[in-house]
Amino acid sequence: MDQCVFSVGAFEVVQAMVRSKATGWKRAMDWGIYCAIGISVALIAIASGIYRAKTNQPSDLATKWVGFSFMTLLVFVGVFRSCKYYWGAPRFWKAIIPISLIHLSMGVVVIGRLGMVALISFVPAGLIEYFVVTTLLHEFLIRERRD
Repeated sequence: MDQCVFSVGAFEVVQAMVRSKATGWKRAMDWGIYCAIGISVALIAIASGIYRAKTNQPSDLATKWVGFSFMTLLVFVGVFRSCKYYWGAPRFWKAIIPISLIHLSMGVVVIGRLGMVALISFVPAGLIEYFVVTTLLHEFLIRERRD
């Protein structure tokens, strides 16, 4: 079940590469960067697991924070990609900063209070948050552009 979160992320990366207009060297460079990021995440996870095993710490404690971090990354990458048109507008940044602070503070409070969290539960939560944030952000930015 834990693989669902990572397969969703891998699907996003592959989809972005297919849609990319880059050719040749640029595409190979992008692929290398994605591989380096993936290898880094895997090495950090392995090192964390080894450290937890040596110090007899429960392995589930870090899992919920990794899931929340990965969900945050996927949600906000999706939001930034869908709002690329507004990047130059100050109103976009005035809206996205409070949204990200609310996301992080609520996430820390909720995840901190929960005991064990299955990684699969981050998939629907991330999808719902992505659609809510993009809808609200687009509505806010379009309404402000009309006014």
